[in-house]
Amino acid sequence: MKKTDLFILLYTILSSLSNIWLTALGEDRWDVYVVLNILSFYISTAVTRPAYSKRSYYMLLNAIMIGVFTILVAKRVYEVLYA
Repeated sequence: MKKTDLFILLYTILSSLSNIWLTALGEDRWDVYVVLNILSFYISTAVTRPAYSKRSYYMLLNAIMIGVFTILVAKRVYEVLYA
């Protein structure tokens, strides 16, 4: 199996499990789903190390996801500390 196929399979499994688990728990905050899907992407990438043909697109996607992740986690931490 190619690394890219393994990456897609692992990411799909992790995302599906986390989304099913959150839905079963009754979670209704969209930011939790986004953060866990970003984490699933990075875990899948770290485990499989797929090859990317367009490295610049991957770096742009990486920067966007790190930014979104940082903003959402910082927002949640702020709400917990100052609510």
